[in-house]
Amino acid sequence: MESSIGEIRDLYALLSLSNPDLIYLYKSRVAKQSIVAAKLVASNQKYQASTIITTVDNKEYEFALDLNSRTYRSKGNWIWVTHIEVTYPNETLLSMQINPRVIDIPYTGSKICAHWLFRNFEKELNETLDNQLT
Repeated sequence: MESSIGEIRDLYALLSLSNPDLIYLYKSRVAKQSIVAAKLVASNQKYQASTIITTVDNKEYEFALDLNSRTYRSKGNWIWVTHIEVTYPNETLLSMQINPRVIDIPYTGSKICAHWLFRNFEKELNETLDNQLT
């Protein structure tokens, strides 16, 4: 799958805010101008990133993402996840199939903590990044 420069820039900005250590592995595969543009997008944060989580029974739950928090609070919302999609602002940046498993939704206030959400799916995220940055 070939990604546009804008998609890569926004994906890099998203992950550099929420999980800089996850994106660091791919830094050498992203064009310098995309990294500079990602830093500008990240510093602006004009738009709200959100995620749609699909469960094993095909129900979709949409949440706003908190890209800056590194801590979360459990509300005991355990769900079986099969797919995650991240949008910013209205474009899909990331779409990941997940080997079905149960996760506790990592809340930070009324939003989802992107840092811990992505940590829950690090293997699938790495596979997706490999495909998008090829």
